[in-house]
Formats: sequence, C-alpha cells, structure tokens
Amino acid sequence: MKIKWVGLLAGLLVAVSAQAEHTRVTNPNALSLEMFGRSALYTIGFDRVVNDDIVAGIGFGSVPLAEVGGGAKVGKSASFVPVYVNYYFAREGGSLYATGGASIVMNSDTSRGYATEYGGMVLGNKTILAHFGLGFESRSDNGFLFRLAGYGVVAQAVYPWFGLTLGWAF
Repeated sequence: MKIKWVGLLAGLLVAVSAQAEHTRVTNPNALSLEMFGRSALYTIGFDRVVNDDIVAGIGFGSVPLAEVGGGAKVGKSASFVPVYVNYYFAREGGSLYATGGASIVMNSDTSRGYATEYGGMVLGNKTILAHFGLGFESRSDNGFLFRLAGYGVVAQAVYPWFGLTLGWAF
C-alpha cells in the first residue's frame, strides 16, 4: 500500500514538471499568418506581449466580395486592418485566451450591398467591425506559434467565425 502512494506521488511530481514553460515573455514578438479569422480570409499580423497575461496586435488582410446571398463574384475585395488584445488564462507555453478588438474596413466597396465570398458575411456600410472570441495558443521555446480561435464578428449581424494561426515568436 505504501509503495502505491509513493508511486502516485512520484507520478504527480513528474506530471507537474512536464508542463511547458511560460514562453510569452521570453519570445514577446510574433509574426503570423491567420487563415480566416479577423479578416475573413487571411491576416498577416504582428503582436507584442504587453505583460505576462496580455498581448496586443495589429494586422492586414483581405477577402474577395460577392453579391449578397451567395451570388456571383464581383471582382472586388475588402481590405481590413484588425487591431486586437488577447488575455491569457494561464502562464504556460499552451494557454486558453479571450480576445477582443476591431477590424477597420479600408475601402468603400462594402457599402454597395456586397458580402464576403467566404462565409457570406454582409458588411453593409460598416467601416469598423467588432470581434470577440475564445481560443488556444501554443508558443514553443524554439519560436513556433500556433493558435486556434472561435470568433463572433459584428457586421450587419453577429457572424460565428474561426481562425487558424501559424507564426514565429521571437
């Protein structure tokens, strides 16, 4: 019986020491490519650690437009500049986070009744789209960055969305 308790205690100590270290502060900058996400199709982004729990970022992205209701492609696109803040729930290499921010629409083509070609998000005449979400990030010691997030994007309605990010932290 005593051997079982010693084995259980040893197993717990090994499991605790196997947690990934907190790498946001050792690799505070990140360059990334997000597929879908804050700019509907892709976002090239940069973010910086503000403190142990908060990261702030900015990016640029674009998405082709189509007629509302899944209609024909119109040969135009909408450009976005998303700004955001992530709050991390754990100080480890892998952590859940909450995110919020806004995407600035950089052209006026969206006011003509077009929607995004992917997802059918009707932008209307909005020039700023709020977004919020919850995700998971893994930032390794060697700099590899991976994020997966679910978003709510506020345009003409609230659209559910997701994003997959790959990048390099340095």
